[in-house]
Amino acid sequence: MIRPLLAILLILPLAACETSTMQKEPSLARRSAESIDPRLPVDVAVDSRPLDPALAARLEALLTEARNAAAAFAAAEPVARAKAASSGQPESESWIAAQSALAELERTRAPFTRALGDLDALRAQSARSGDRASAADVAALEAASADLSSLSERQAEALDSIRAQIAG
Repeated sequence: MIRPLLAILLILPLAACETSTMQKEPSLARRSAESIDPRLPVDVAVDSRPLDPALAARLEALLTEARNAAAAFAAAEPVARAKAASSGQPESESWIAAQSALAELERTRAPFTRALGDLDALRAQSARSGDRASAADVAALEAASADLSSLSERQAEALDSIRAQIAG
């Protein structure tokens, strides 16, 4: 008598698991997107507008600012490398001079990183704008970004190697 009653008491909570509040399984019927033949060509409107003159002027200003900063960085880099090569023990005079040269090198890079950030902001603004950017605008933004990104990577590698040299 106790065993059947115990079995019923153990099975009773399982019945509570199946309720009418459970969601139904998703339908396996064809969706409207599945009825489109993927082999059919998609009509894409070609945006043949020329490069926006305001954007072109802004890009030119940013690229000029970045290139000037890159030239200043290239001029300051050998000084920082020389001081890093001759740096002594931490907190010695030569180590402090090397740290100062590294700080000066990073300071000369600041306008470059600001221009790179402004370029990223332009790219984001172009992507967010309700009015689609022309293909020429996108190509100009991408070219400028690729140009500055390669310079930025080289500068970052130079800073890292100088830091490593100072650290010993």
